Amino acid sequence: MKTLAKLALLLFLPTCYGEEDQGKVCLHIPEKGVETVKIKHNCIKGDIIQLNRRNIANFCDFNKAIVQYDEHDQYICVYLGEKRALREGTN
Repeated sequence: MKTLAKLALLLFLPTCYGEEDQGKVCLHIPEKGVETVKIKHNCIKGDIIQLNRRNIANFCDFNKAIVQYDEHDQYICVYLGEKRALREGTN
């Protein structure tokens, strides 16, 4: 009986995990210049996103890989979940 209970628990645990449906692909935003708006409104923390090099510091999780996507300053990374705040007086 204990083995059956452990098996049931192992099968049930993945459905209890925290965030909803994270880790989806949130790539190919066709309109230039609006990727930050599209990412903030359509992607959640843990999604794979494509963005311009100048936005890496704002949106990418530095604990995960950041990969150059093509030769046109496009990169792929894991979305941090929100835009990082700027430290006052630095920019």
